[in-house]
Amino acid sequence: MANIGTAGTSTAGLIFGGNQHPNAWPGVSQSFNGSTWTTVAAQLTGTSQGGAGGTQTAAWGAGGAPSTQSVYQKYDGTSWLTAPNLATARNNLAGAGQSPDSLAFAGAPPPGSGIGRVNTEEFTGETTADTASTIDFD
Repeated sequence: MANIGTAGTSTAGLIFGGNQHPNAWPGVSQSFNGSTWTTVAAQLTGTSQGGAGGTQTAAWGAGGAPSTQSVYQKYDGTSWLTAPNLATARNNLAGAGQSPDSLAFAGAPPPGSGIGRVNTEEFTGETTADTASTIDFD
């Protein structure tokens, strides 16, 4: 595997995505406990060359190849979940932050479209709000 995403620490790590030649993006994920690697749930959309960050049980991956993506995926320690996509599709981007708050920045544009991306996107996770029908005034 090449161009994988990473999250966590040296004793509680996660690797995911990446590409196998020729041109395969299986979305494989593996967890590391300090001595042993274990295969865990695969990404919903296999990617490589994306931004990544977080912890072993709260990771995220955004953008990437193949075909310059805008996908944003979260890992909760058990499953990969969908989340709102990046506003700007790109690969070879950098990432920082812990889920649910994260940054995706820079990156390469779609093939043949000119110079690289220079914008930064902040992801702050989903929010919920109570409505009048869910508030109990008793």
